[in-house]
Amino acid sequence: MRILENNFLKISVDEHGAELHSLRSKISGNEYLWSGDAAYWKYHAPFLFPFVGRCRDNTFRIAGKTYELPQHGFARLLDFEYLGSATDSMCFVLRSSGKTRSVYPYEFSFCIDYLLQKNTLTISMTAKNTDNQPIYFSFGAHPAFRCPFNDHEEFTDYYLEFSTRETADIYPVTRDGCLQRSKKKFLKDAVILPLTTDLFEKDALVFDDLLSSSITLRSRKNSNALIFGFHNFPYFGIWSPSKGAPFICLEPWFGHADFEDFTGDFRDKDDIIKLFPAQEITRSFSISIEEPSQTV
Repeated sequence: MRILENNFLKISVDEHGAELHSLRSKISGNEYLWSGDAAYWKYHAPFLFPFVGRCRDNTFRIAGKTYELPQHGFARLLDFEYLGSATDSMCFVLRSSGKTRSVYPYEFSFCIDYLLQKNTLTISMTAKNTDNQPIYFSFGAHPAFRCPFNDHEEFTDYYLEFSTRETADIYPVTRDGCLQRSKKKFLKDAVILPLTTDLFEKDALVFDDLLSSSITLRSRKNSNALIFGFHNFPYFGIWSPSKGAPFICLEPWFGHADFEDFTGDFRDKDDIIKLFPAQEITRSFSISIEEPSQTV
């Protein structure tokens, strides 16, 4: 486990999946990241690559050949190489290998960078084409945060606050994890989304083109807040298991699960990213912890 800390925050990152395992305030001692209790969901904050969500029947086709991968791809299942750290940052990389080529026929590198600045953790994902042909993929993040922050509170004491007033529809999720093309009206001129016990009864809330650049997780019973910043992600997912798990996932995506009627080549999938040789793409998101006792 790799550790990075400053006067405000301490994080730990596992080389397996380059996954964040802890996000702790050094002011209050509070842990803000989900524990990974397998009774609910065994992950903490996985990265999604070479695709977001599920392919139909967990299979996809490229140039007439069929491949099989589970939901969200393989990045969260493999060990990354630790590239080192500085006083405020550390970096990990996953490179294509014989193991990845057997299930995804492209050469690539996928880098994860962590940067701590005062009370904010910024995480950057960079995908690079190291092949001699175009590569196709999507990517994103799936961090889970404790909700409630404190043991004496309830999930329903919390709400999400959008930075911009939103009128936004969602893509319904099918039983097998694909998306319906016909969107459903959801937010109407809203800033606040209360967290209720039935909010995720039909799986994740999947938005496209939100106006907001941040979403804040707040409680009605304490003044601590977690501010999740995201830029240039065309899709955003919000999820918690309907069985009442004490966490919520805030998920910036560049891509999405298959639409339920998609049967084509992976290269023709809606919103797939295409990179030419030596090209790369980077997207970043941030997590800021605000506590009344801290001075930033």
